[in-house]
Amino acid sequence: MLEEAIYKFKVSGPTIMPTLFDNYYLKETQEYNGYAILTYEVNHPLPIEDVLNIMDGDAYMRILYYTHPNPKAITTKFGQRACTYFMPEEQRNIKMNFTTDEKGLVNMILVTVYGSIDIMYPDLRNDLRLNTVGSMVVKESRDEAELMNDFNNNP
Repeated sequence: MLEEAIYKFKVSGPTIMPTLFDNYYLKETQEYNGYAILTYEVNHPLPIEDVLNIMDGDAYMRILYYTHPNPKAITTKFGQRACTYFMPEEQRNIKMNFTTDEKGLVNMILVTVYGSIDIMYPDLRNDLRLNTVGSMVVKESRDEAELMNDFNNNP
């Protein structure tokens, strides 16, 4: 099941979002128990807002969170973070995490492919909790109730 999901992303990811994904730039695939992480370099690094627009507009992914360092504490383009995911009804158990480099550009995307939504939902919830607290300024995020509803309404 997981092997099939990885293969499907390797085929569909570059087709749906060719600006972001090309299997030539797939640097590493790490398989774990029930999920895998695919590390893609972005051939032409982009601002994080452009990456989010591509994921929302071309792939209809939901933004789990989008954060940046507190400008009162530090002025930098480095360290903006975001996570997106496919809704369960899309039948693609996938989330994507990315951060900006010192130039304020996204040059790498971590694609997590899950074997089932039973593994995906708790991981998304944990990712949301870990990345929307502390000194980071949350520009956009789903709350836990919205996330839970996304998975409870799965047919």
